[in-house]
Amino acid sequence: MKFQLAAALALKSTVASLSPFRTNLPNQGTGNAVSKRLELSQFHPKPFNLTSMCVECNKGPQGSSAFDCLIRFHWRDDNANESGACAESWVWDGVTTAIGAGNNHSAVYIICGDQADGGFFQFKFLDFLSLSNFSLSLTHMFRDTEDFSTPTMANLFALANVTLQPKGQSNGSLSYFADQPVLATFTGMTI
Repeated sequence: MKFQLAAALALKSTVASLSPFRTNLPNQGTGNAVSKRLELSQFHPKPFNLTSMCVECNKGPQGSSAFDCLIRFHWRDDNANESGACAESWVWDGVTTAIGAGNNHSAVYIICGDQADGGFFQFKFLDFLSLSNFSLSLTHMFRDTEDFSTPTMANLFALANVTLQPKGQSNGSLSYFADQPVLATFTGMTI
């Protein structure tokens, strides 16, 4: 019993002696040298910049109710100082939003913009609500020689929620475009 009481008192005094250190730790928001180092050590990736984005769909052969669709855009990753173009075509019935017989856009990543260093850019639809309202998952794998002493493959992940404007519509075609760059927000990184 004496041992338990002595151990409890020793623990209480140890915790009490540590508390001044705990309360004297600098607050990250105080602007002191420690908070400045914390701020500088953080990785602040820039979003992917998607430009010239458009979706065009044209009716298939006469008598077909399906549309042959194409998404195109140019991408730029300022984190790696690289850019390229992407495109994917698919068949759509004009109504179906889920992947299946009426909407066969890819459920897996489409590789585009292969680079000489072995890197590449890829994208896939995450949500498809309509031709003018969808989200894309994007990744960019590249050899990072700037941030690492030995060339290391880095893979950045981003998400873009896309809203396009109507460009033109006729009986056999639909066309939508982005009237400004679409920014794909950084969501993660692997090395």
